[in-house]
Amino acid sequence: MIDGEGSPTVVFAAGLNGTALHWARVQPAIALRTRTVAFDKAGMGFSDPGPMPRTASAVVQDLRRALAAAGIPPPYVLVGHSQGGPQMRLFAFCHPHEVAGLVMVDPSGEHQDQRIDDARAGVGGQRLNEFGRQANLNTYARLARLGRSDALRPGTPDYDRAIGPPMPTLPPAVWAAHVARRTSPDFWRALRSESAAASGRSSDEVAAARRSLGDMPQIVLTAGRNALQRSGETAAEAAARHAVWLTMHDEIAALS
Repeated sequence: MIDGEGSPTVVFAAGLNGTALHWARVQPAIALRTRTVAFDKAGMGFSDPGPMPRTASAVVQDLRRALAAAGIPPPYVLVGHSQGGPQMRLFAFCHPHEVAGLVMVDPSGEHQDQRIDDARAGVGGQRLNEFGRQANLNTYARLARLGRSDALRPGTPDYDRAIGPPMPTLPPAVWAAHVARRTSPDFWRALRSESAAASGRSSDEVAAARRSLGDMPQIVLTAGRNALQRSGETAAEAAARHAVWLTMHDEIAALS
């Protein structure tokens, strides 16, 4: 979605399970000042599926091609939320001459699941991320199978999980497109691939490309609610997890 006029163009990258719709209350405000682009990764939102695997480098390559096809030249201010953070950092590492600045919105760090699990183990806690990640991958694979057989239908728990809560602010046509995409097997295959790569191949790509960004302007935003103790988590595990999260954000901020 493109809105506004001017330069530099602000590019919004959603998190792992997000789409351009997640920037719907932010993009219009920024578009009052300059041109903005909120994009959907291949297989997500309104985008057609792309080749597998869906790694960070694949996302960056697709985005650069899309911007060129749309006639939107650099410079860009890259805004990345959660898993969109490392993807936009990879863009900046590989193509710094195209980037005017970065805004990291509660961004993920490279190999964060391993780092958080190591911190939990250090306080006598459990390694939860590996098991949780595999459970999610299994769920995505099951939803892809259901979508392929046209079995993701209203009135079932799987349908409710696939579609998510209603978004009454969306126009009916946009909501219908949202439902169509999230009942498609392509969506769940893409999400499974990107999720599987996040702590492995994608993290390796970002770590390998990591470099100083010199004096490139950068802002790192950290959500305070991430410090809250989660269900099934001891206070020590929550503190250890949050300490790693803050450390990763300090490392990201120190790139510039």
